[in-house]
Amino acid sequence: MYMKVLSAAAALVLLAVTACEGREGAGGKEGPAGAVVTLTIGTDDTLGTPSAAQIEQFARLVAARTAGKVRIKPQWHAVGLNADDWDQAVARMVGRGELDMGMIPARAWDVEGVTSMNALQAPFLVTSDYLADRIAADPAMVTDLLSGLGRIGLTGLALVPENERHPFGVKAALTKPADFAGKFVRAPRSDVTYALFTAYGAKPDDLPGDAQGRAIMEGRVAGIESSFPLASSVAVAKIATANVTFYTKMNSIVIRTSVLNGLAPQLRAAVEHAAKETAGWAAQHRTSEADGAAAHCKQGGTVVLAGKADVRALEQAAKPVYATLEQDAGTAALIARIQAVKARAPLPVVAAPCGGTAAATSLKGGKQGRFPEGVYRAEVPLELFLQQGVNRSDAEPNSGVSTLTFKDGTWRHHVGGDSPDLDCHGPYSVRDGRIALSFREMLCGSAGGDLFSAAWSVVDGGIRFVDVVAGQPDEGGLMSVLFGSTTWRKIG
Repeated sequence: MYMKVLSAAAALVLLAVTACEGREGAGGKEGPAGAVVTLTIGTDDTLGTPSAAQIEQFARLVAARTAGKVRIKPQWHAVGLNADDWDQAVARMVGRGELDMGMIPARAWDVEGVTSMNALQAPFLVTSDYLADRIAADPAMVTDLLSGLGRIGLTGLALVPENERHPFGVKAALTKPADFAGKFVRAPRSDVTYALFTAYGAKPDDLPGDAQGRAIMEGRVAGIESSFPLASSVAVAKIATANVTFYTKMNSIVIRTSVLNGLAPQLRAAVEHAAKETAGWAAQHRTSEADGAAAHCKQGGTVVLAGKADVRALEQAAKPVYATLEQDAGTAALIARIQAVKARAPLPVVAAPCGGTAAATSLKGGKQGRFPEGVYRAEVPLELFLQQGVNRSDAEPNSGVSTLTFKDGTWRHHVGGDSPDLDCHGPYSVRDGRIALSFREMLCGSAGGDLFSAAWSVVDGGIRFVDVVAGQPDEGGLMSVLFGSTTWRKIG
């Protein structure tokens, strides 16, 4: 165990998909031999963003699957830089025929009267990459979530997972309802999202273009709702609360139904398949929470953790939003289906606090000097390691059921059905609320030193390691997932 053995690309994408020259048309039947069908796809985002990378990959896949007969032509910032309700504005361009396709966040559709995706915005429901990926990979669930698009003349091809969404404070951390009350919060337009922040007493607004800068300069904005990869675009919103995840952003790849039906059958099937492949690709190539938080702090940001009572208060204040959502039978059924998947999923990987003095105010576990010894067990699936960027060669021998035994100042780690002779073990020490698991000899690929150190919190039925720091080079991701991604249940 443990052993270790975009922007420039965009031009290449367009070169690849336009290599086959010929007559170009939008949304028509395949023409004479060698003809190229061009499909425009719009987004409010620009190159270098996660959704742009997804569009670029979609273009590559379509070009490959159609042998260059279909060209995907992106239109970045399709409605300009100062448009209000920008996501909805792009969606309307698709509906009016100004674009053939769109990469539209699922959150946006409720404003357009399409409520079939509202379950994805249910507060504190889809709170992990793992869960978002399971949803995007479930054909029946995706079909039901996208089903409402048909009545406005659109067809949904796929739901593509992006990143978890957190509050980012401007002058102070946003960790409890009182931090939002009476203040502006910059959030992309969505009826469900706005209902959530209104429940906290906040004033949500998408503040497009120059309006955002003015509002921040005037001190009217307490923070923004965003993700680690995107928050850097708002330079002053630097204080992220990592363990408050409102939901996970999911992008819908949509096409005007008349355009889809106008494609020759083979080309239509290729475009549909490429969209689904893009969802799988995105799940494997997103920036992980840990990496996103680390990059955020390197850029001068701060990551904090809200206290347990504050998180509960945020969840409690959001209950009226749930009650409203569940008045719709279809949404209630989808929420229940997602909850069933979540019940079997590992706990979310929460980024560790870092950067600035605010990180010192984060929730800290293990205030007691004595670590609660005993036998603990957890199960970490292989998929979770891979999603967080751990090499398969490192992930496979460490995935599955693990048992940690702490007794008389020593620790022992056993994985699955391995022989006890392969167990890693050694002494542990506790100092300033952190436990460090050490080796006394060359063992498990390490020539002495620490396996990892972490703070801990006692939870119902077990412990949770917090702020896991690897003791060996290049093992940060491996240790964070293996020991910090789930609760260790006490079994003895």
